[in-house]
Amino acid sequence: MTAAARHAPSQDPVLLLEARLPSPAVLYAGDKVPLTLMLCNLAAESDDAPCIQPRSLAVSLQSTTTATVGVDCTTWTSSRSLLRLGGLRRVVGSSRERDVLAEVNGGMPQGIAIPNVTPSFTTCTVRHEHSLEVTAGFSSLENHAISSALVWNAERMLGI
Repeated sequence: MTAAARHAPSQDPVLLLEARLPSPAVLYAGDKVPLTLMLCNLAAESDDAPCIQPRSLAVSLQSTTTATVGVDCTTWTSSRSLLRLGGLRRVVGSSRERDVLAEVNGGMPQGIAIPNVTPSFTTCTVRHEHSLEVTAGFSSLENHAISSALVWNAERMLGI
């Protein structure tokens, strides 16, 4: 899943934040999340394009339950923080090659574990599903603030 973040109208930094999970994204309670985060500064058209620094990183597990009875539908949503880091200062320079992604602090997200929560399921009246949300904050060396968020469904199954 990929999200692009833009900033002010003149000489915008354009970032590509990519979060990778193996396919299919089936996660088990207690297991480590095999999440890889990649970042690329795409504003490389000029030599004076600003360098970008990741400043913060958060990963959370979003759980949504929807109950449907006839035409009535009610939804509950909860969130659990899995990782929250601040003060990151790794510089990501500009790349003229758009397919070059730098791993964000290699191995950093590897310690994230899925908590013991009810697995995803669907019945005729209830649907319970989970998604991972990755939120990252960035700044350029010129102190422009940029933020980006990714959300994707990740099936959480019971371990065998």
